[in-house]
Amino acid sequence: MASKNINLSSFVKTLKEYPKLFGTYKKELTIKEFSKLKKFPKETIILKDEEPLCNDGFPSKFNLSVSEYLWSEWCKNNNAVIKKGVFDYAKVPEHSFWTIVPCSRDEDFNRLLEDSKQHLLLFHIALTNGCHVIKKEPKIIEEYFKGFIEFFIKQGLDIKKLCVSSFPGGIVENHGIKKKFPQDHNNKLLKELSKKYGFKVKDTTDQTFLSLRVFGSPIFWGYRNEFLYEKDGKEWDLGTIEYLPYKPIYQTSEEGFVTYKDVVDSELAFLGGGIGLERFLLMQEGKKNILELSTIKPLADLIRKNSKNKKPNEKAILLVEEILRLMHHLVCEVGGLGESKLGNKNRNNMVSKLRTALVASIITLELDFSEKFLEKFLKENLKSNKVVDGFILKTNKKIIQEVYLATAERLRLYKVSGQVRKEISDKINKYKLE
Repeated sequence: MASKNINLSSFVKTLKEYPKLFGTYKKELTIKEFSKLKKFPKETIILKDEEPLCNDGFPSKFNLSVSEYLWSEWCKNNNAVIKKGVFDYAKVPEHSFWTIVPCSRDEDFNRLLEDSKQHLLLFHIALTNGCHVIKKEPKIIEEYFKGFIEFFIKQGLDIKKLCVSSFPGGIVENHGIKKKFPQDHNNKLLKELSKKYGFKVKDTTDQTFLSLRVFGSPIFWGYRNEFLYEKDGKEWDLGTIEYLPYKPIYQTSEEGFVTYKDVVDSELAFLGGGIGLERFLLMQEGKKNILELSTIKPLADLIRKNSKNKKPNEKAILLVEEILRLMHHLVCEVGGLGESKLGNKNRNNMVSKLRTALVASIITLELDFSEKFLEKFLKENLKSNKVVDGFILKTNKKIIQEVYLATAERLRLYKVSGQVRKEISDKINKYKLE
């Protein structure tokens, strides 16, 4: 166990020390210090605390990305928002930063139900070369792509198993905009680099053109290159580079609603690349199943040990492990799992859905779900994930009780109600837990 924890620790250290686009680092800054910057240094800033899962960058969801929260916090302190929440692009500063952020996506819950080997409910995006808002200089872009690809090689992955997606050009219809965009600006560069390094490039019909609807902070549109790694006949999405050279033009309707009028070339571009920390680490460890990952396996083993079911279902184990891990993070971050703590109804609805799946899985596994079990689980979660979630995670009696009570009452109702037992049985079948 110790050597595997060192593996995660050394990997994060490698990410943090990996050569960045603009050379040496500025001293580390907190997000609060970042948000108050009036003048940005040319060097890449290391953020020394994590973005919260519940933040204003994603006001009705959990955190999904690396920049929205930072920018929304910076905007609040720099009068960068003009009337009706529209961002003033004349105030976008050139800047660079590096971070690791926690993310949780509602759609990953369904993916987890379909395939228990690849997806997590709580994962981390780790930057390699940092994120940058910069002038569109071809040499800088080329060096960025080369550095990102060489990171894969230096970490021991077989580059010949890597395939990079590229937008072939075509109509993009989203958020009220219908417009034809040209082929990925870096398609030619990718094909030249593929000859040098040996990876593949493929045009994709998937939505690899990034189009977002965000007001009140800077947002760019453009090209997303997915770095897909072939292992045991499956493609694992390990990382992404986003080169976003377009910006939206806003308009206000007669009713007063702000919408997009057009999307045009931007003076500056967003250039950023990150990896899914847990998936990338899984490839390094030579494992095939996310439950075998060094940060996840101790938690899964604890669930197996406390399950009376002698042939415990792997998907049910993953659901219990992931939902409890997410609950632990949220209670430590916001103090509870109710709507008033989570901030809005959408987040509360997601947690409610997860609670139902958690109880279904506990019943399926015949798990001895007690405060004693939960205390062991949360302590192991802190031990296994302190390198990436150490800013947030704690374990004390109040946190243990908050997570326990959020589940125990619903579990009690299921156990005493025959009608509800049938309901949970139906949900087990729906979730395909058996």
